[in-house]
Amino acid sequence: MMSTLYTAAAAIGDHGPGWGPGGPGHDGGFGLWWIFPLGWMIFWIALITFAIMAFRRRARAGGPPWRRDPGEVALGERYARGEIDADEYTERLTVLRQARDPRRSGPSKA
Repeated sequence: MMSTLYTAAAAIGDHGPGWGPGGPGHDGGFGLWWIFPLGWMIFWIALITFAIMAFRRRARAGGPPWRRDPGEVALGERYARGEIDADEYTERLTVLRQARDPRRSGPSKA
């Protein structure tokens, strides 16, 4: 029984250069140690990229929902329900935005 274990241990430990008692890379071979740092670097780059994209998407959408003008939200809901048409929606939206920021000019009606 013991001779079988010694033979198996010798066979497992004799896989050529780079295979030592602790696995690949422990006997002077290159091994695969570089995969883990590379994986972590890719993970953090992907996480940071995702966070930046989410932040930009939120900024383009008008900011977070709690910062949106309640008048514009209510007007959008009325338009979505079909209570007002596109011309009335545009006209009222222009009035709301001018009341909030007088420097903003609405579409000119010629």
